[in-house]
Amino acid sequence: MHVFNHGIHRIYRSAAHGRAALVAAVLGFAFASFAAEPTISVEARQRYPWNGLVDLNFTITGTSGTKYDTSFTAKDMVGNTNITMKTVRKANGTAANVTKEQLTPGTYDWVWDASADLPKDWTNDRVAVTGAAVESAPLYMVIDLSSGSSSSKYPVSYLADVPSGGWNDTYKTSKLVLRRVNKGTNSAGGSMSKDMWVGVFEVTAKQYNLVEGAISCYYAFNDTGSGSYDTRFLTKNAVGCISNRLSANGSDWGGDPPTFLKDLKKRSGIKARLSTKSEWQYACRAGTTTEYNNGTSASAASMAKIGWYSGNISSSSSRPAVVGSFSPNAWGLYDMHGGQREQTSEVKSQSGYLPKASYCGGSYRDSYSGCKVTAQAWSSEPDEQNGFRVFADVE
Repeated sequence: MHVFNHGIHRIYRSAAHGRAALVAAVLGFAFASFAAEPTISVEARQRYPWNGLVDLNFTITGTSGTKYDTSFTAKDMVGNTNITMKTVRKANGTAANVTKEQLTPGTYDWVWDASADLPKDWTNDRVAVTGAAVESAPLYMVIDLSSGSSSSKYPVSYLADVPSGGWNDTYKTSKLVLRRVNKGTNSAGGSMSKDMWVGVFEVTAKQYNLVEGAISCYYAFNDTGSGSYDTRFLTKNAVGCISNRLSANGSDWGGDPPTFLKDLKKRSGIKARLSTKSEWQYACRAGTTTEYNNGTSASAASMAKIGWYSGNISSSSSRPAVVGSFSPNAWGLYDMHGGQREQTSEVKSQSGYLPKASYCGGSYRDSYSGCKVTAQAWSSEPDEQNGFRVFADVE
């Protein structure tokens, strides 16, 4: 994390007012950056006649498209106490996050209602406003799988935002894209104790085969029997996989997803793994507390907007289709309801049988009520309803 240099804006007391008036001042900021060294020049002007408002006009020059987490703090320099800037607004009237606002190079006009934030009995000589910033953490990680299963290294790159034109088929086949999700707890259930990278899509057939090679018991169904299977949900040929599953070490449940994640981790360097049930629910909810992550209760009409389920997939095919075909949640994650049940790291043993793994989110064979955030299934057998999504710890 790179902390940038500061600039100080002094607010001077005026005998003409019971509360200190503000005089126009220039804030100078010196910034550093990973890519280039941007600068910020700021002018703070009081409204005349004084009405308690201060115009903060500033220009950021730097690398186009680069985002910076900027922050501003105010401090009473005499009393040595902090003053919370709660009433800063952008030009469009929306509140500015003065503790962490993501800004790119450009010109900005903010307004601070200093009279609302300064203590009512404030009579000190000056207040210092300090600005600081760090370059914003990238929002997306992209792993290039195109070199295939024989490769010793998968290049990793980062994106600040969704590419222009959206996620094309490249990101569902030869590349694997993950979104950064910040740690937290959802009051309705689910939590992450650390920041994580979460797959934007479930693993597709092409992605699996690029990492593990052409494994015959994994393929993607195609509803019409023609066209590419590459961007479709990874599904399992039950007969072909049973022998693999039976020979797997019980402590390494499922055999294949952990093997995929182990190979991905080795070649890319990321800490790829399955999520816990709680982590999965937190990522699925994306801040919502409802049964579906689009803010609605479970219903056929709502489910039809967010994923494949038994009510909107052809009964003749009864098979999932292209990933990312429906609306994502607020964090840009697709198909977390329906499509395929997603394997988690939670396992329970069975005496004399293979252990069962926990799957979340429901599948294309389930009813709309079976695809709620809290939907959970336990399985010890390979099944075309079951898939997985890559999670990875942020280092």
